[in-house]
Amino acid sequence: MKHYQIGFSYDKKLIGTSEMPYTIEITSKEALDFFDENLNTLDFCNNIDFFHEKIPSHIEGKIQTPKKKLIDYMSTCPFVTNLEAIVSEKVKNIIENLHVRQNEFYMKEIHVRNFNEPYYLLFIPLIKDSDFCFPECRFWNSTTNKRDIVFQDRDSWFKAIGVQFQKVVLKSVYKDFDLIATSGGGTFFSKRIITEFEKQNVLGYEIINKGYFYRELSFCEK
Repeated sequence: MKHYQIGFSYDKKLIGTSEMPYTIEITSKEALDFFDENLNTLDFCNNIDFFHEKIPSHIEGKIQTPKKKLIDYMSTCPFVTNLEAIVSEKVKNIIENLHVRQNEFYMKEIHVRNFNEPYYLLFIPLIKDSDFCFPECRFWNSTTNKRDIVFQDRDSWFKAIGVQFQKVVLKSVYKDFDLIATSGGGTFFSKRIITEFEKQNVLGYEIINKGYFYRELSFCEK
């Protein structure tokens, strides 16, 4: 399955004079406390039932820069591990209508101040670094601009300083996933999701295919 790396849109036609993409600030203290206490240590992939049961029932937020309307795919503040974006019901329906597997995501409604439409926190569990394929992954040093750096194993990578992913290589079990999020390696959506985004004019995301934040994605036979 083909995947596209995505990020938040900085298109001035969309964000206006702001230097930042649309961003929703989570304001519910109970939710922030829950995220702080659980998501940074919780093995989200293996404990999604815990997440369903324990996440606060009511979550509120506000848009950081005043806007007359919201869009479909928005950034979040503060940073929360596994929380990829805040999305519209249109995005929710696309993901659900394509029958994306339940272990690939979790959604929770958020009430955005001064707006009546439903929006949702989109959580995508981060793939464990133990599921990266070494030495197939490639890295680069942005200071020296040395590219195609290879580490023989995960421990060697952990010890390295000043390097970032150039090519993310994952175990083959993930090649049919629709939603892929990696720590330091970017976020990727399947072609069929992006096709529906384009058909339904989803606003707020952009495909990253070059530049500082671009990462190549492939899969190994492990």
